[in-house]
Amino acid sequence: MTAESEAAGAALAELLALGMPSKPAQALSSVMVHGARTALALVADEQKRRAANPRPWATFHRIMAERLPRWRVVARASHRRLARRYQAMVDAGTATVCEVTQ
Repeated sequence: MTAESEAAGAALAELLALGMPSKPAQALSSVMVHGARTALALVADEQKRRAANPRPWATFHRIMAERLPRWRVVARASHRRLARRYQAMVDAGTATVCEVTQ
């Protein structure tokens, strides 16, 4: 049994437990699994694109961490963490030239 079929089965069981008729529940559970797979692929593609050009992302997160108000403690910490992550990629030599489109 694959992870996708397990996820579809779990979604189907939840939908049936909520009282949904079986035909629509089967259709919705398969669509939910397909949608999750598509969303994960989109996120992975975005992460690869950012990792290929980390310099502007390091700068963006550094600036955001500096400019957010002091009371936004969690947001500032998150931006500092991401700035360090992307800066580490730049320091490792994985950065490419940032192309500006006009």
